[in-house]
Amino acid sequence: MGSSGVASRADWSGWTGKRVIVTGGAGFLGRFVCESLRRRGVLATVNSDDPGMMRFDIADEYVAVAAAYGYTLEQMEQISLDGIEASWMADADKAAMRGSFLTEFDALRAEFGLAPRS
Repeated sequence: MGSSGVASRADWSGWTGKRVIVTGGAGFLGRFVCESLRRRGVLATVNSDDPGMMRFDIADEYVAVAAAYGYTLEQMEQISLDGIEASWMADADKAAMRGSFLTEFDALRAEFGLAPRS
C-alpha cells in the first residue's frame, strides 16, 4: 500500500482475507470493484440494508448479485461461505454455521435434482 492508503495495481498482498464494504456492489461501478476484489482474495460479501424500509431483503440481494455478475450456483454458495468467514463470530461459531450451510446446500441440491457440490 502506498502512503495514501490506496493499494497500487501491483501490490494487493495486504488485502487477502480483509473485510470490505462496497455499497451498490451490483451496480454499474460496484460490479467492477467487487469482482476485482474477489479475484484478489478479498472477502467481498452480500449484505442488505433495512429490508423493512427498502422492501429488498438479503434473498433479493443474492438474486441481484447473481444476475449482475452471471455467477454460478457454486460461486453464490462460496459468497455465502465468505460472508460467514468475514463475520466477527468466534471461530467455533463460524465452523458450526459453515457446517449448517454446507448441509443445507447439499439438501437443496438433492431436492432440486442438481449435481452435488464439487
